[in-house]
Amino acid sequence: MNRRRVDIEKTKPTVKEIVAATGRTPSSFDVFQLENEGDTEGTDVSLNKVIDRTATERTLFFRAVEKDRNAGR
Repeated sequence: MNRRRVDIEKTKPTVKEIVAATGRTPSSFDVFQLENEGDTEGTDVSLNKVIDRTATERTLFFRAVEKDRNAGR
């Protein structure tokens, strides 16, 4: 998340759990799933979305932006 690896033991965590694992308060952030590390936009993703890490071996990338800093998106 935001170019930092997040280690989480669950194989199917929610986006909310991933954000919380970074020490952030999930409700204070908008989260975007990125196509790759260089993607600067990404796609909005719900905090309740389950990320099934068993479905793919590729690295997943997310960006968390504080809600008040995301006014133009």
